[in-house]
Amino acid sequence: MKTNYQFIMIAWIGFVALSYLTPWWNRLYFLWDDIELLVRLHRFSIEAIFTPLQYQFFPTFQFLYWLEIQLFGINSSLFVGVTVLLHLTNIVLVYKIITRLTRNQLLAFIGSVLVSFNKSYFTIIFWPSFQSSVFSTTFSLVSVILWFQLMAKYDKKRLLFFVLSNIAAATSFGFANFNGFIFAIMTFFFWKQSQMRRTVAVFSILTGVAVTGLTLLAASEALHGDQIVNISPYKLFNMAYFIAVGPTQGVITKFFLPGFIPDRFNSGNIFVMILVPLVVIAFFLWIARLSVIKQGQKGRKAIGNIILLSGFFVSPYIVASLARTHEGALGALAERYVYFPFFFFSLAMVYVFSLVKNLWPRRRHLIQTLIAGGTIVLSVGHQIVMHLQVNLLFR
Repeated sequence: MKTNYQFIMIAWIGFVALSYLTPWWNRLYFLWDDIELLVRLHRFSIEAIFTPLQYQFFPTFQFLYWLEIQLFGINSSLFVGVTVLLHLTNIVLVYKIITRLTRNQLLAFIGSVLVSFNKSYFTIIFWPSFQSSVFSTTFSLVSVILWFQLMAKYDKKRLLFFVLSNIAAATSFGFANFNGFIFAIMTFFFWKQSQMRRTVAVFSILTGVAVTGLTLLAASEALHGDQIVNISPYKLFNMAYFIAVGPTQGVITKFFLPGFIPDRFNSGNIFVMILVPLVVIAFFLWIARLSVIKQGQKGRKAIGNIILLSGFFVSPYIVASLARTHEGALGALAERYVYFPFFFFSLAMVYVFSLVKNLWPRRRHLIQTLIAGGTIVLSVGHQIVMHLQVNLLFR
């Protein structure tokens, strides 16, 4: 009997919504950046919408935030309700992307479960001004779907929506600034070229250049150029350190060990913090190499997909390093950076698991069982840690 995963997904989405909203619905409030946004955006103003907040240039998000103020006033619970609704949308988009990549609905459901709960979502979900990260993730996931569709069949209308979704992602939160460059690289180097696909690549580059230039210009003006323009060997070292620590410790280690990573490094856990990401990266490289050896051209295309998805979970830290190098490792571990990269790391990991299943088809049932079991353990672990964290806050 064929399993109806669409029905299971609907039930899962309902469970996730209740898990986020039920315990804390009447105990939510606005915090720091929210107050500034409420004051600035209580009336519609083009200048206010295009004015950066600290180093963030996100006019699309500020317009959407203004719209919420008109609809909800200062009811913070409804703002959080919108964030949860966006989060549920992102879970569904992950399901669709993995289904397209793997043609396996079970793995797609597993990927959806992986991104549903995470201890590090606490700041993003319950702090209204961090909707920007969730909005940006939504537009970025839509861009990925549109890009795969364009690679399969070129369409001018689809190209227009692809460009608009890239712009919306980058102007909702700066972490998506490099999306256009990643799409361009993938289009040029990992797919058989045609004139239409080169057009997609060119538009991707132009989008990336435009939004990155605007963001850096706005951020430089907001910070008076102190942290953007002035380049020194010390800053370059700190940027490299920030970029290395963010994806490895802030994403991979936090993903596999919920609640383990503190807000700073210490000698008691430094070995584990280094070992976990090294094992994961080595596993990715090993599977990629086996895919090329055993599957030839199909394996090389698989490597392209891995690079595409991995680029999305590394690039946010490159953007953040331009303005946040002074925070060091503490800044790279901050939860405000995690939501966007976690989604794409989960996509990359599930895709690699699908390659494992294809490389050893005789053991596919055992592999799927192990993956499903590990997913349940991780998801439950993250949910427990997050509930403990929030209950402690509201006690």
